[in-house]
Amino acid sequence: MANVITNDALRKKKRMHTPRLKEWKLRELSVRQEFTWVVAESKNEVFETDSVKSKWNAMKEVWQKAAEQVCGWTKGLPRHSCMTWEAEGIREDTQKDLVGLC
Repeated sequence: MANVITNDALRKKKRMHTPRLKEWKLRELSVRQEFTWVVAESKNEVFETDSVKSKWNAMKEVWQKAAEQVCGWTKGLPRHSCMTWEAEGIREDTQKDLVGLC
């Protein structure tokens, strides 16, 4: 028997959206305080490592875990995207305003 590989097995799934951490939420005071509290709570993980490189990696993991826990991930594509014709119209309006001011 010959091994048959279908096209489905060879195809890679195309990811439509790559999730991102919502780091912009850290601008809010309450979220920032919760983030610092979570980081301070797990600071012992950083001090347990030996080398400098491992300390940096441990700090990175602590910050990422805290950001995931506090801020969360984006779920989908941006809902409000600026169309090219809107961008051109806005650009024209701003240029007219600037010419009027000078």
